Amino acid sequence: MSANPIHANALVLDGVGVVIRGTSGSGKSRLTYALLEAAGCRPSNEAGARTTADTALIGDDYITLDADEQLLASPAPNLPGRIEVRGIGILGLPWREKVPLALLVDLVPVSDIERLPDARTTTLVNQTLGHVAVPIGDLAHQMLLVRTAATLLRS
Repeated sequence: MSANPIHANALVLDGVGVVIRGTSGSGKSRLTYALLEAAGCRPSNEAGARTTADTALIGDDYITLDADEQLLASPAPNLPGRIEVRGIGILGLPWREKVPLALLVDLVPVSDIERLPDARTTTLVNQTLGHVAVPIGDLAHQMLLVRTAATLLRS
């Protein structure tokens, strides 16, 4: 399958490939940046450098997906190592490409989140991924849910 661009963010968090979906303005970049900053990734004014680290940006706003045996995420061709931080501008972060995805995060209104979901998996491009819905606007709760879901996938 050839690379397909999608409107989403992606990062690798302690070795777990994470894709974050949501409508424009829902906080995809804010959540991505907060997770990376909390994990020790430091921003710069220049585009970030390619890395092999276990925690890094994959892409902000648009990513490309390739699927064969695994679903791989890479930054959009013109955006590697860059993320928009509202109120500051475009910053650079270490980045990776062709990262196998394991977790899909959907930013949704809190009223759409099940207290005890039946399934914690979903399908994206014919691949099964872990799944968690997180509430729009509650950054601390979002971070807790994403980090917990990623930890469960590692164990």
